Amino acid sequence: TILDFAQKHIDAGTSLSKICYVTHTCAMAAEGTHRLCKKTNTQIKPPYFGTFHAVCLKLITQNGIFVTVMGSKQYSEFMKEESIDYNSLEHKKARENILNHSVHYYQNLGNKYISFYSWIRLTQKDKQTSSQIRQAWAQWDQGENWSELPQRMTPDIFIQKYEEYKHKEKCIDYVDMLSIVYEEKLHPPVDVLFFDEFQDVGCLQYEIFKFWSERIDTVYFAGDENQSIYGFIGARAELFLNAPCDEEVFLETTYRCPEEHI
Repeated sequence: TILDFAQKHIDAGTSLSKICYVTHTCAMAAEGTHRLCKKTNTQIKPPYFGTFHAVCLKLITQNGIFVTVMGSKQYSEFMKEESIDYNSLEHKKARENILNHSVHYYQNLGNKYISFYSWIRLTQKDKQTSSQIRQAWAQWDQGENWSELPQRMTPDIFIQKYEEYKHKEKCIDYVDMLSIVYEEKLHPPVDVLFFDEFQDVGCLQYEIFKFWSERIDTVYFAGDENQSIYGFIGARAELFLNAPCDEEVFLETTYRCPEEHI
């Protein structure tokens, strides 16, 4: 696995503090951290091990940018101010459906708009005109007919009010974490980068990855295009398949399925 390559660097004398390991899910980040800490007999979590968003947030705070991350409290407050239906539990249901490789179709307008706006920015379709947002809505796999939406709160109006709320409350959301790292040109001060589950990167993550790769000596990325499940928020498996590299290694053994199922 990709962690075996990390072990080789550790055995060669590379400190865990000089290794960055990022992935997309908390479960995978926790598993990778646990395995490497166990192998190195340390109980201290390495500073740059975690989800991609968690590492980006760490870089932001380390550079003196202090922010509040949008959570269920802030989302609920904003939606209530704008009289938009919203259910914080829908995000949890969405994550559960993703893990089960199925698409979650949002029932509440607020949840749907937040997911749509994340998709726009992760596919680098942000800062667009109302007509361009309308076209993007038609392309999004959960976007119903624009004329059926409440005209007082169409997606373009929602995006404007959402940005105004974040600015007023000095908050950022998960996509903002990536945007700030990209715009401020922040990168982890490490010698080795491991990027797991690379099949689920979108355009913005890929641009950050390219920038990091130019500044980190050794870079590994791993993925399986058949397990790309985040397309509805901008993931593009072809970015993984077409990413340039010096050497390709095909891992023929899986440790997640019983042998009789393979």
